[in-house]
Amino acid sequence: MLRLAPFVLVLAACGGGDAASSGVDSSKKLTELNATERQQLCEYMVEVEGGANTSKMCGDGVTITVKSATDCTSTFSQFEASCTATVANAEACADAAGEDLCNLVGSSSCAFLFQCL
Repeated sequence: MLRLAPFVLVLAACGGGDAASSGVDSSKKLTELNATERQQLCEYMVEVEGGANTSKMCGDGVTITVKSATDCTSTFSQFEASCTATVANAEACADAAGEDLCNLVGSSSCAFLFQCL
């Protein structure tokens, strides 16, 4: 089972993209977020992607399951120091995944996940 969401954060798949944004400065790099900002972003992502433990079978034995916001925040420590992804990148990925969790592995909006982790 592939546990990509949120951030593999991701990001966090959040139920349909109803919220406009996480409220965190969209230009901030993910590697620069403080604990409060990480939590806020992760809560947004989990909501947009359908809630913690939401799962989808994507074929070829791949199942993507949305992590909890707590699990998501712990993922930040796994980011490479060279990661340049921003909050805007993470929100765009969550929005793409909100329509279909399988987008976490196929959407260009989520490509940063594989560059940062």
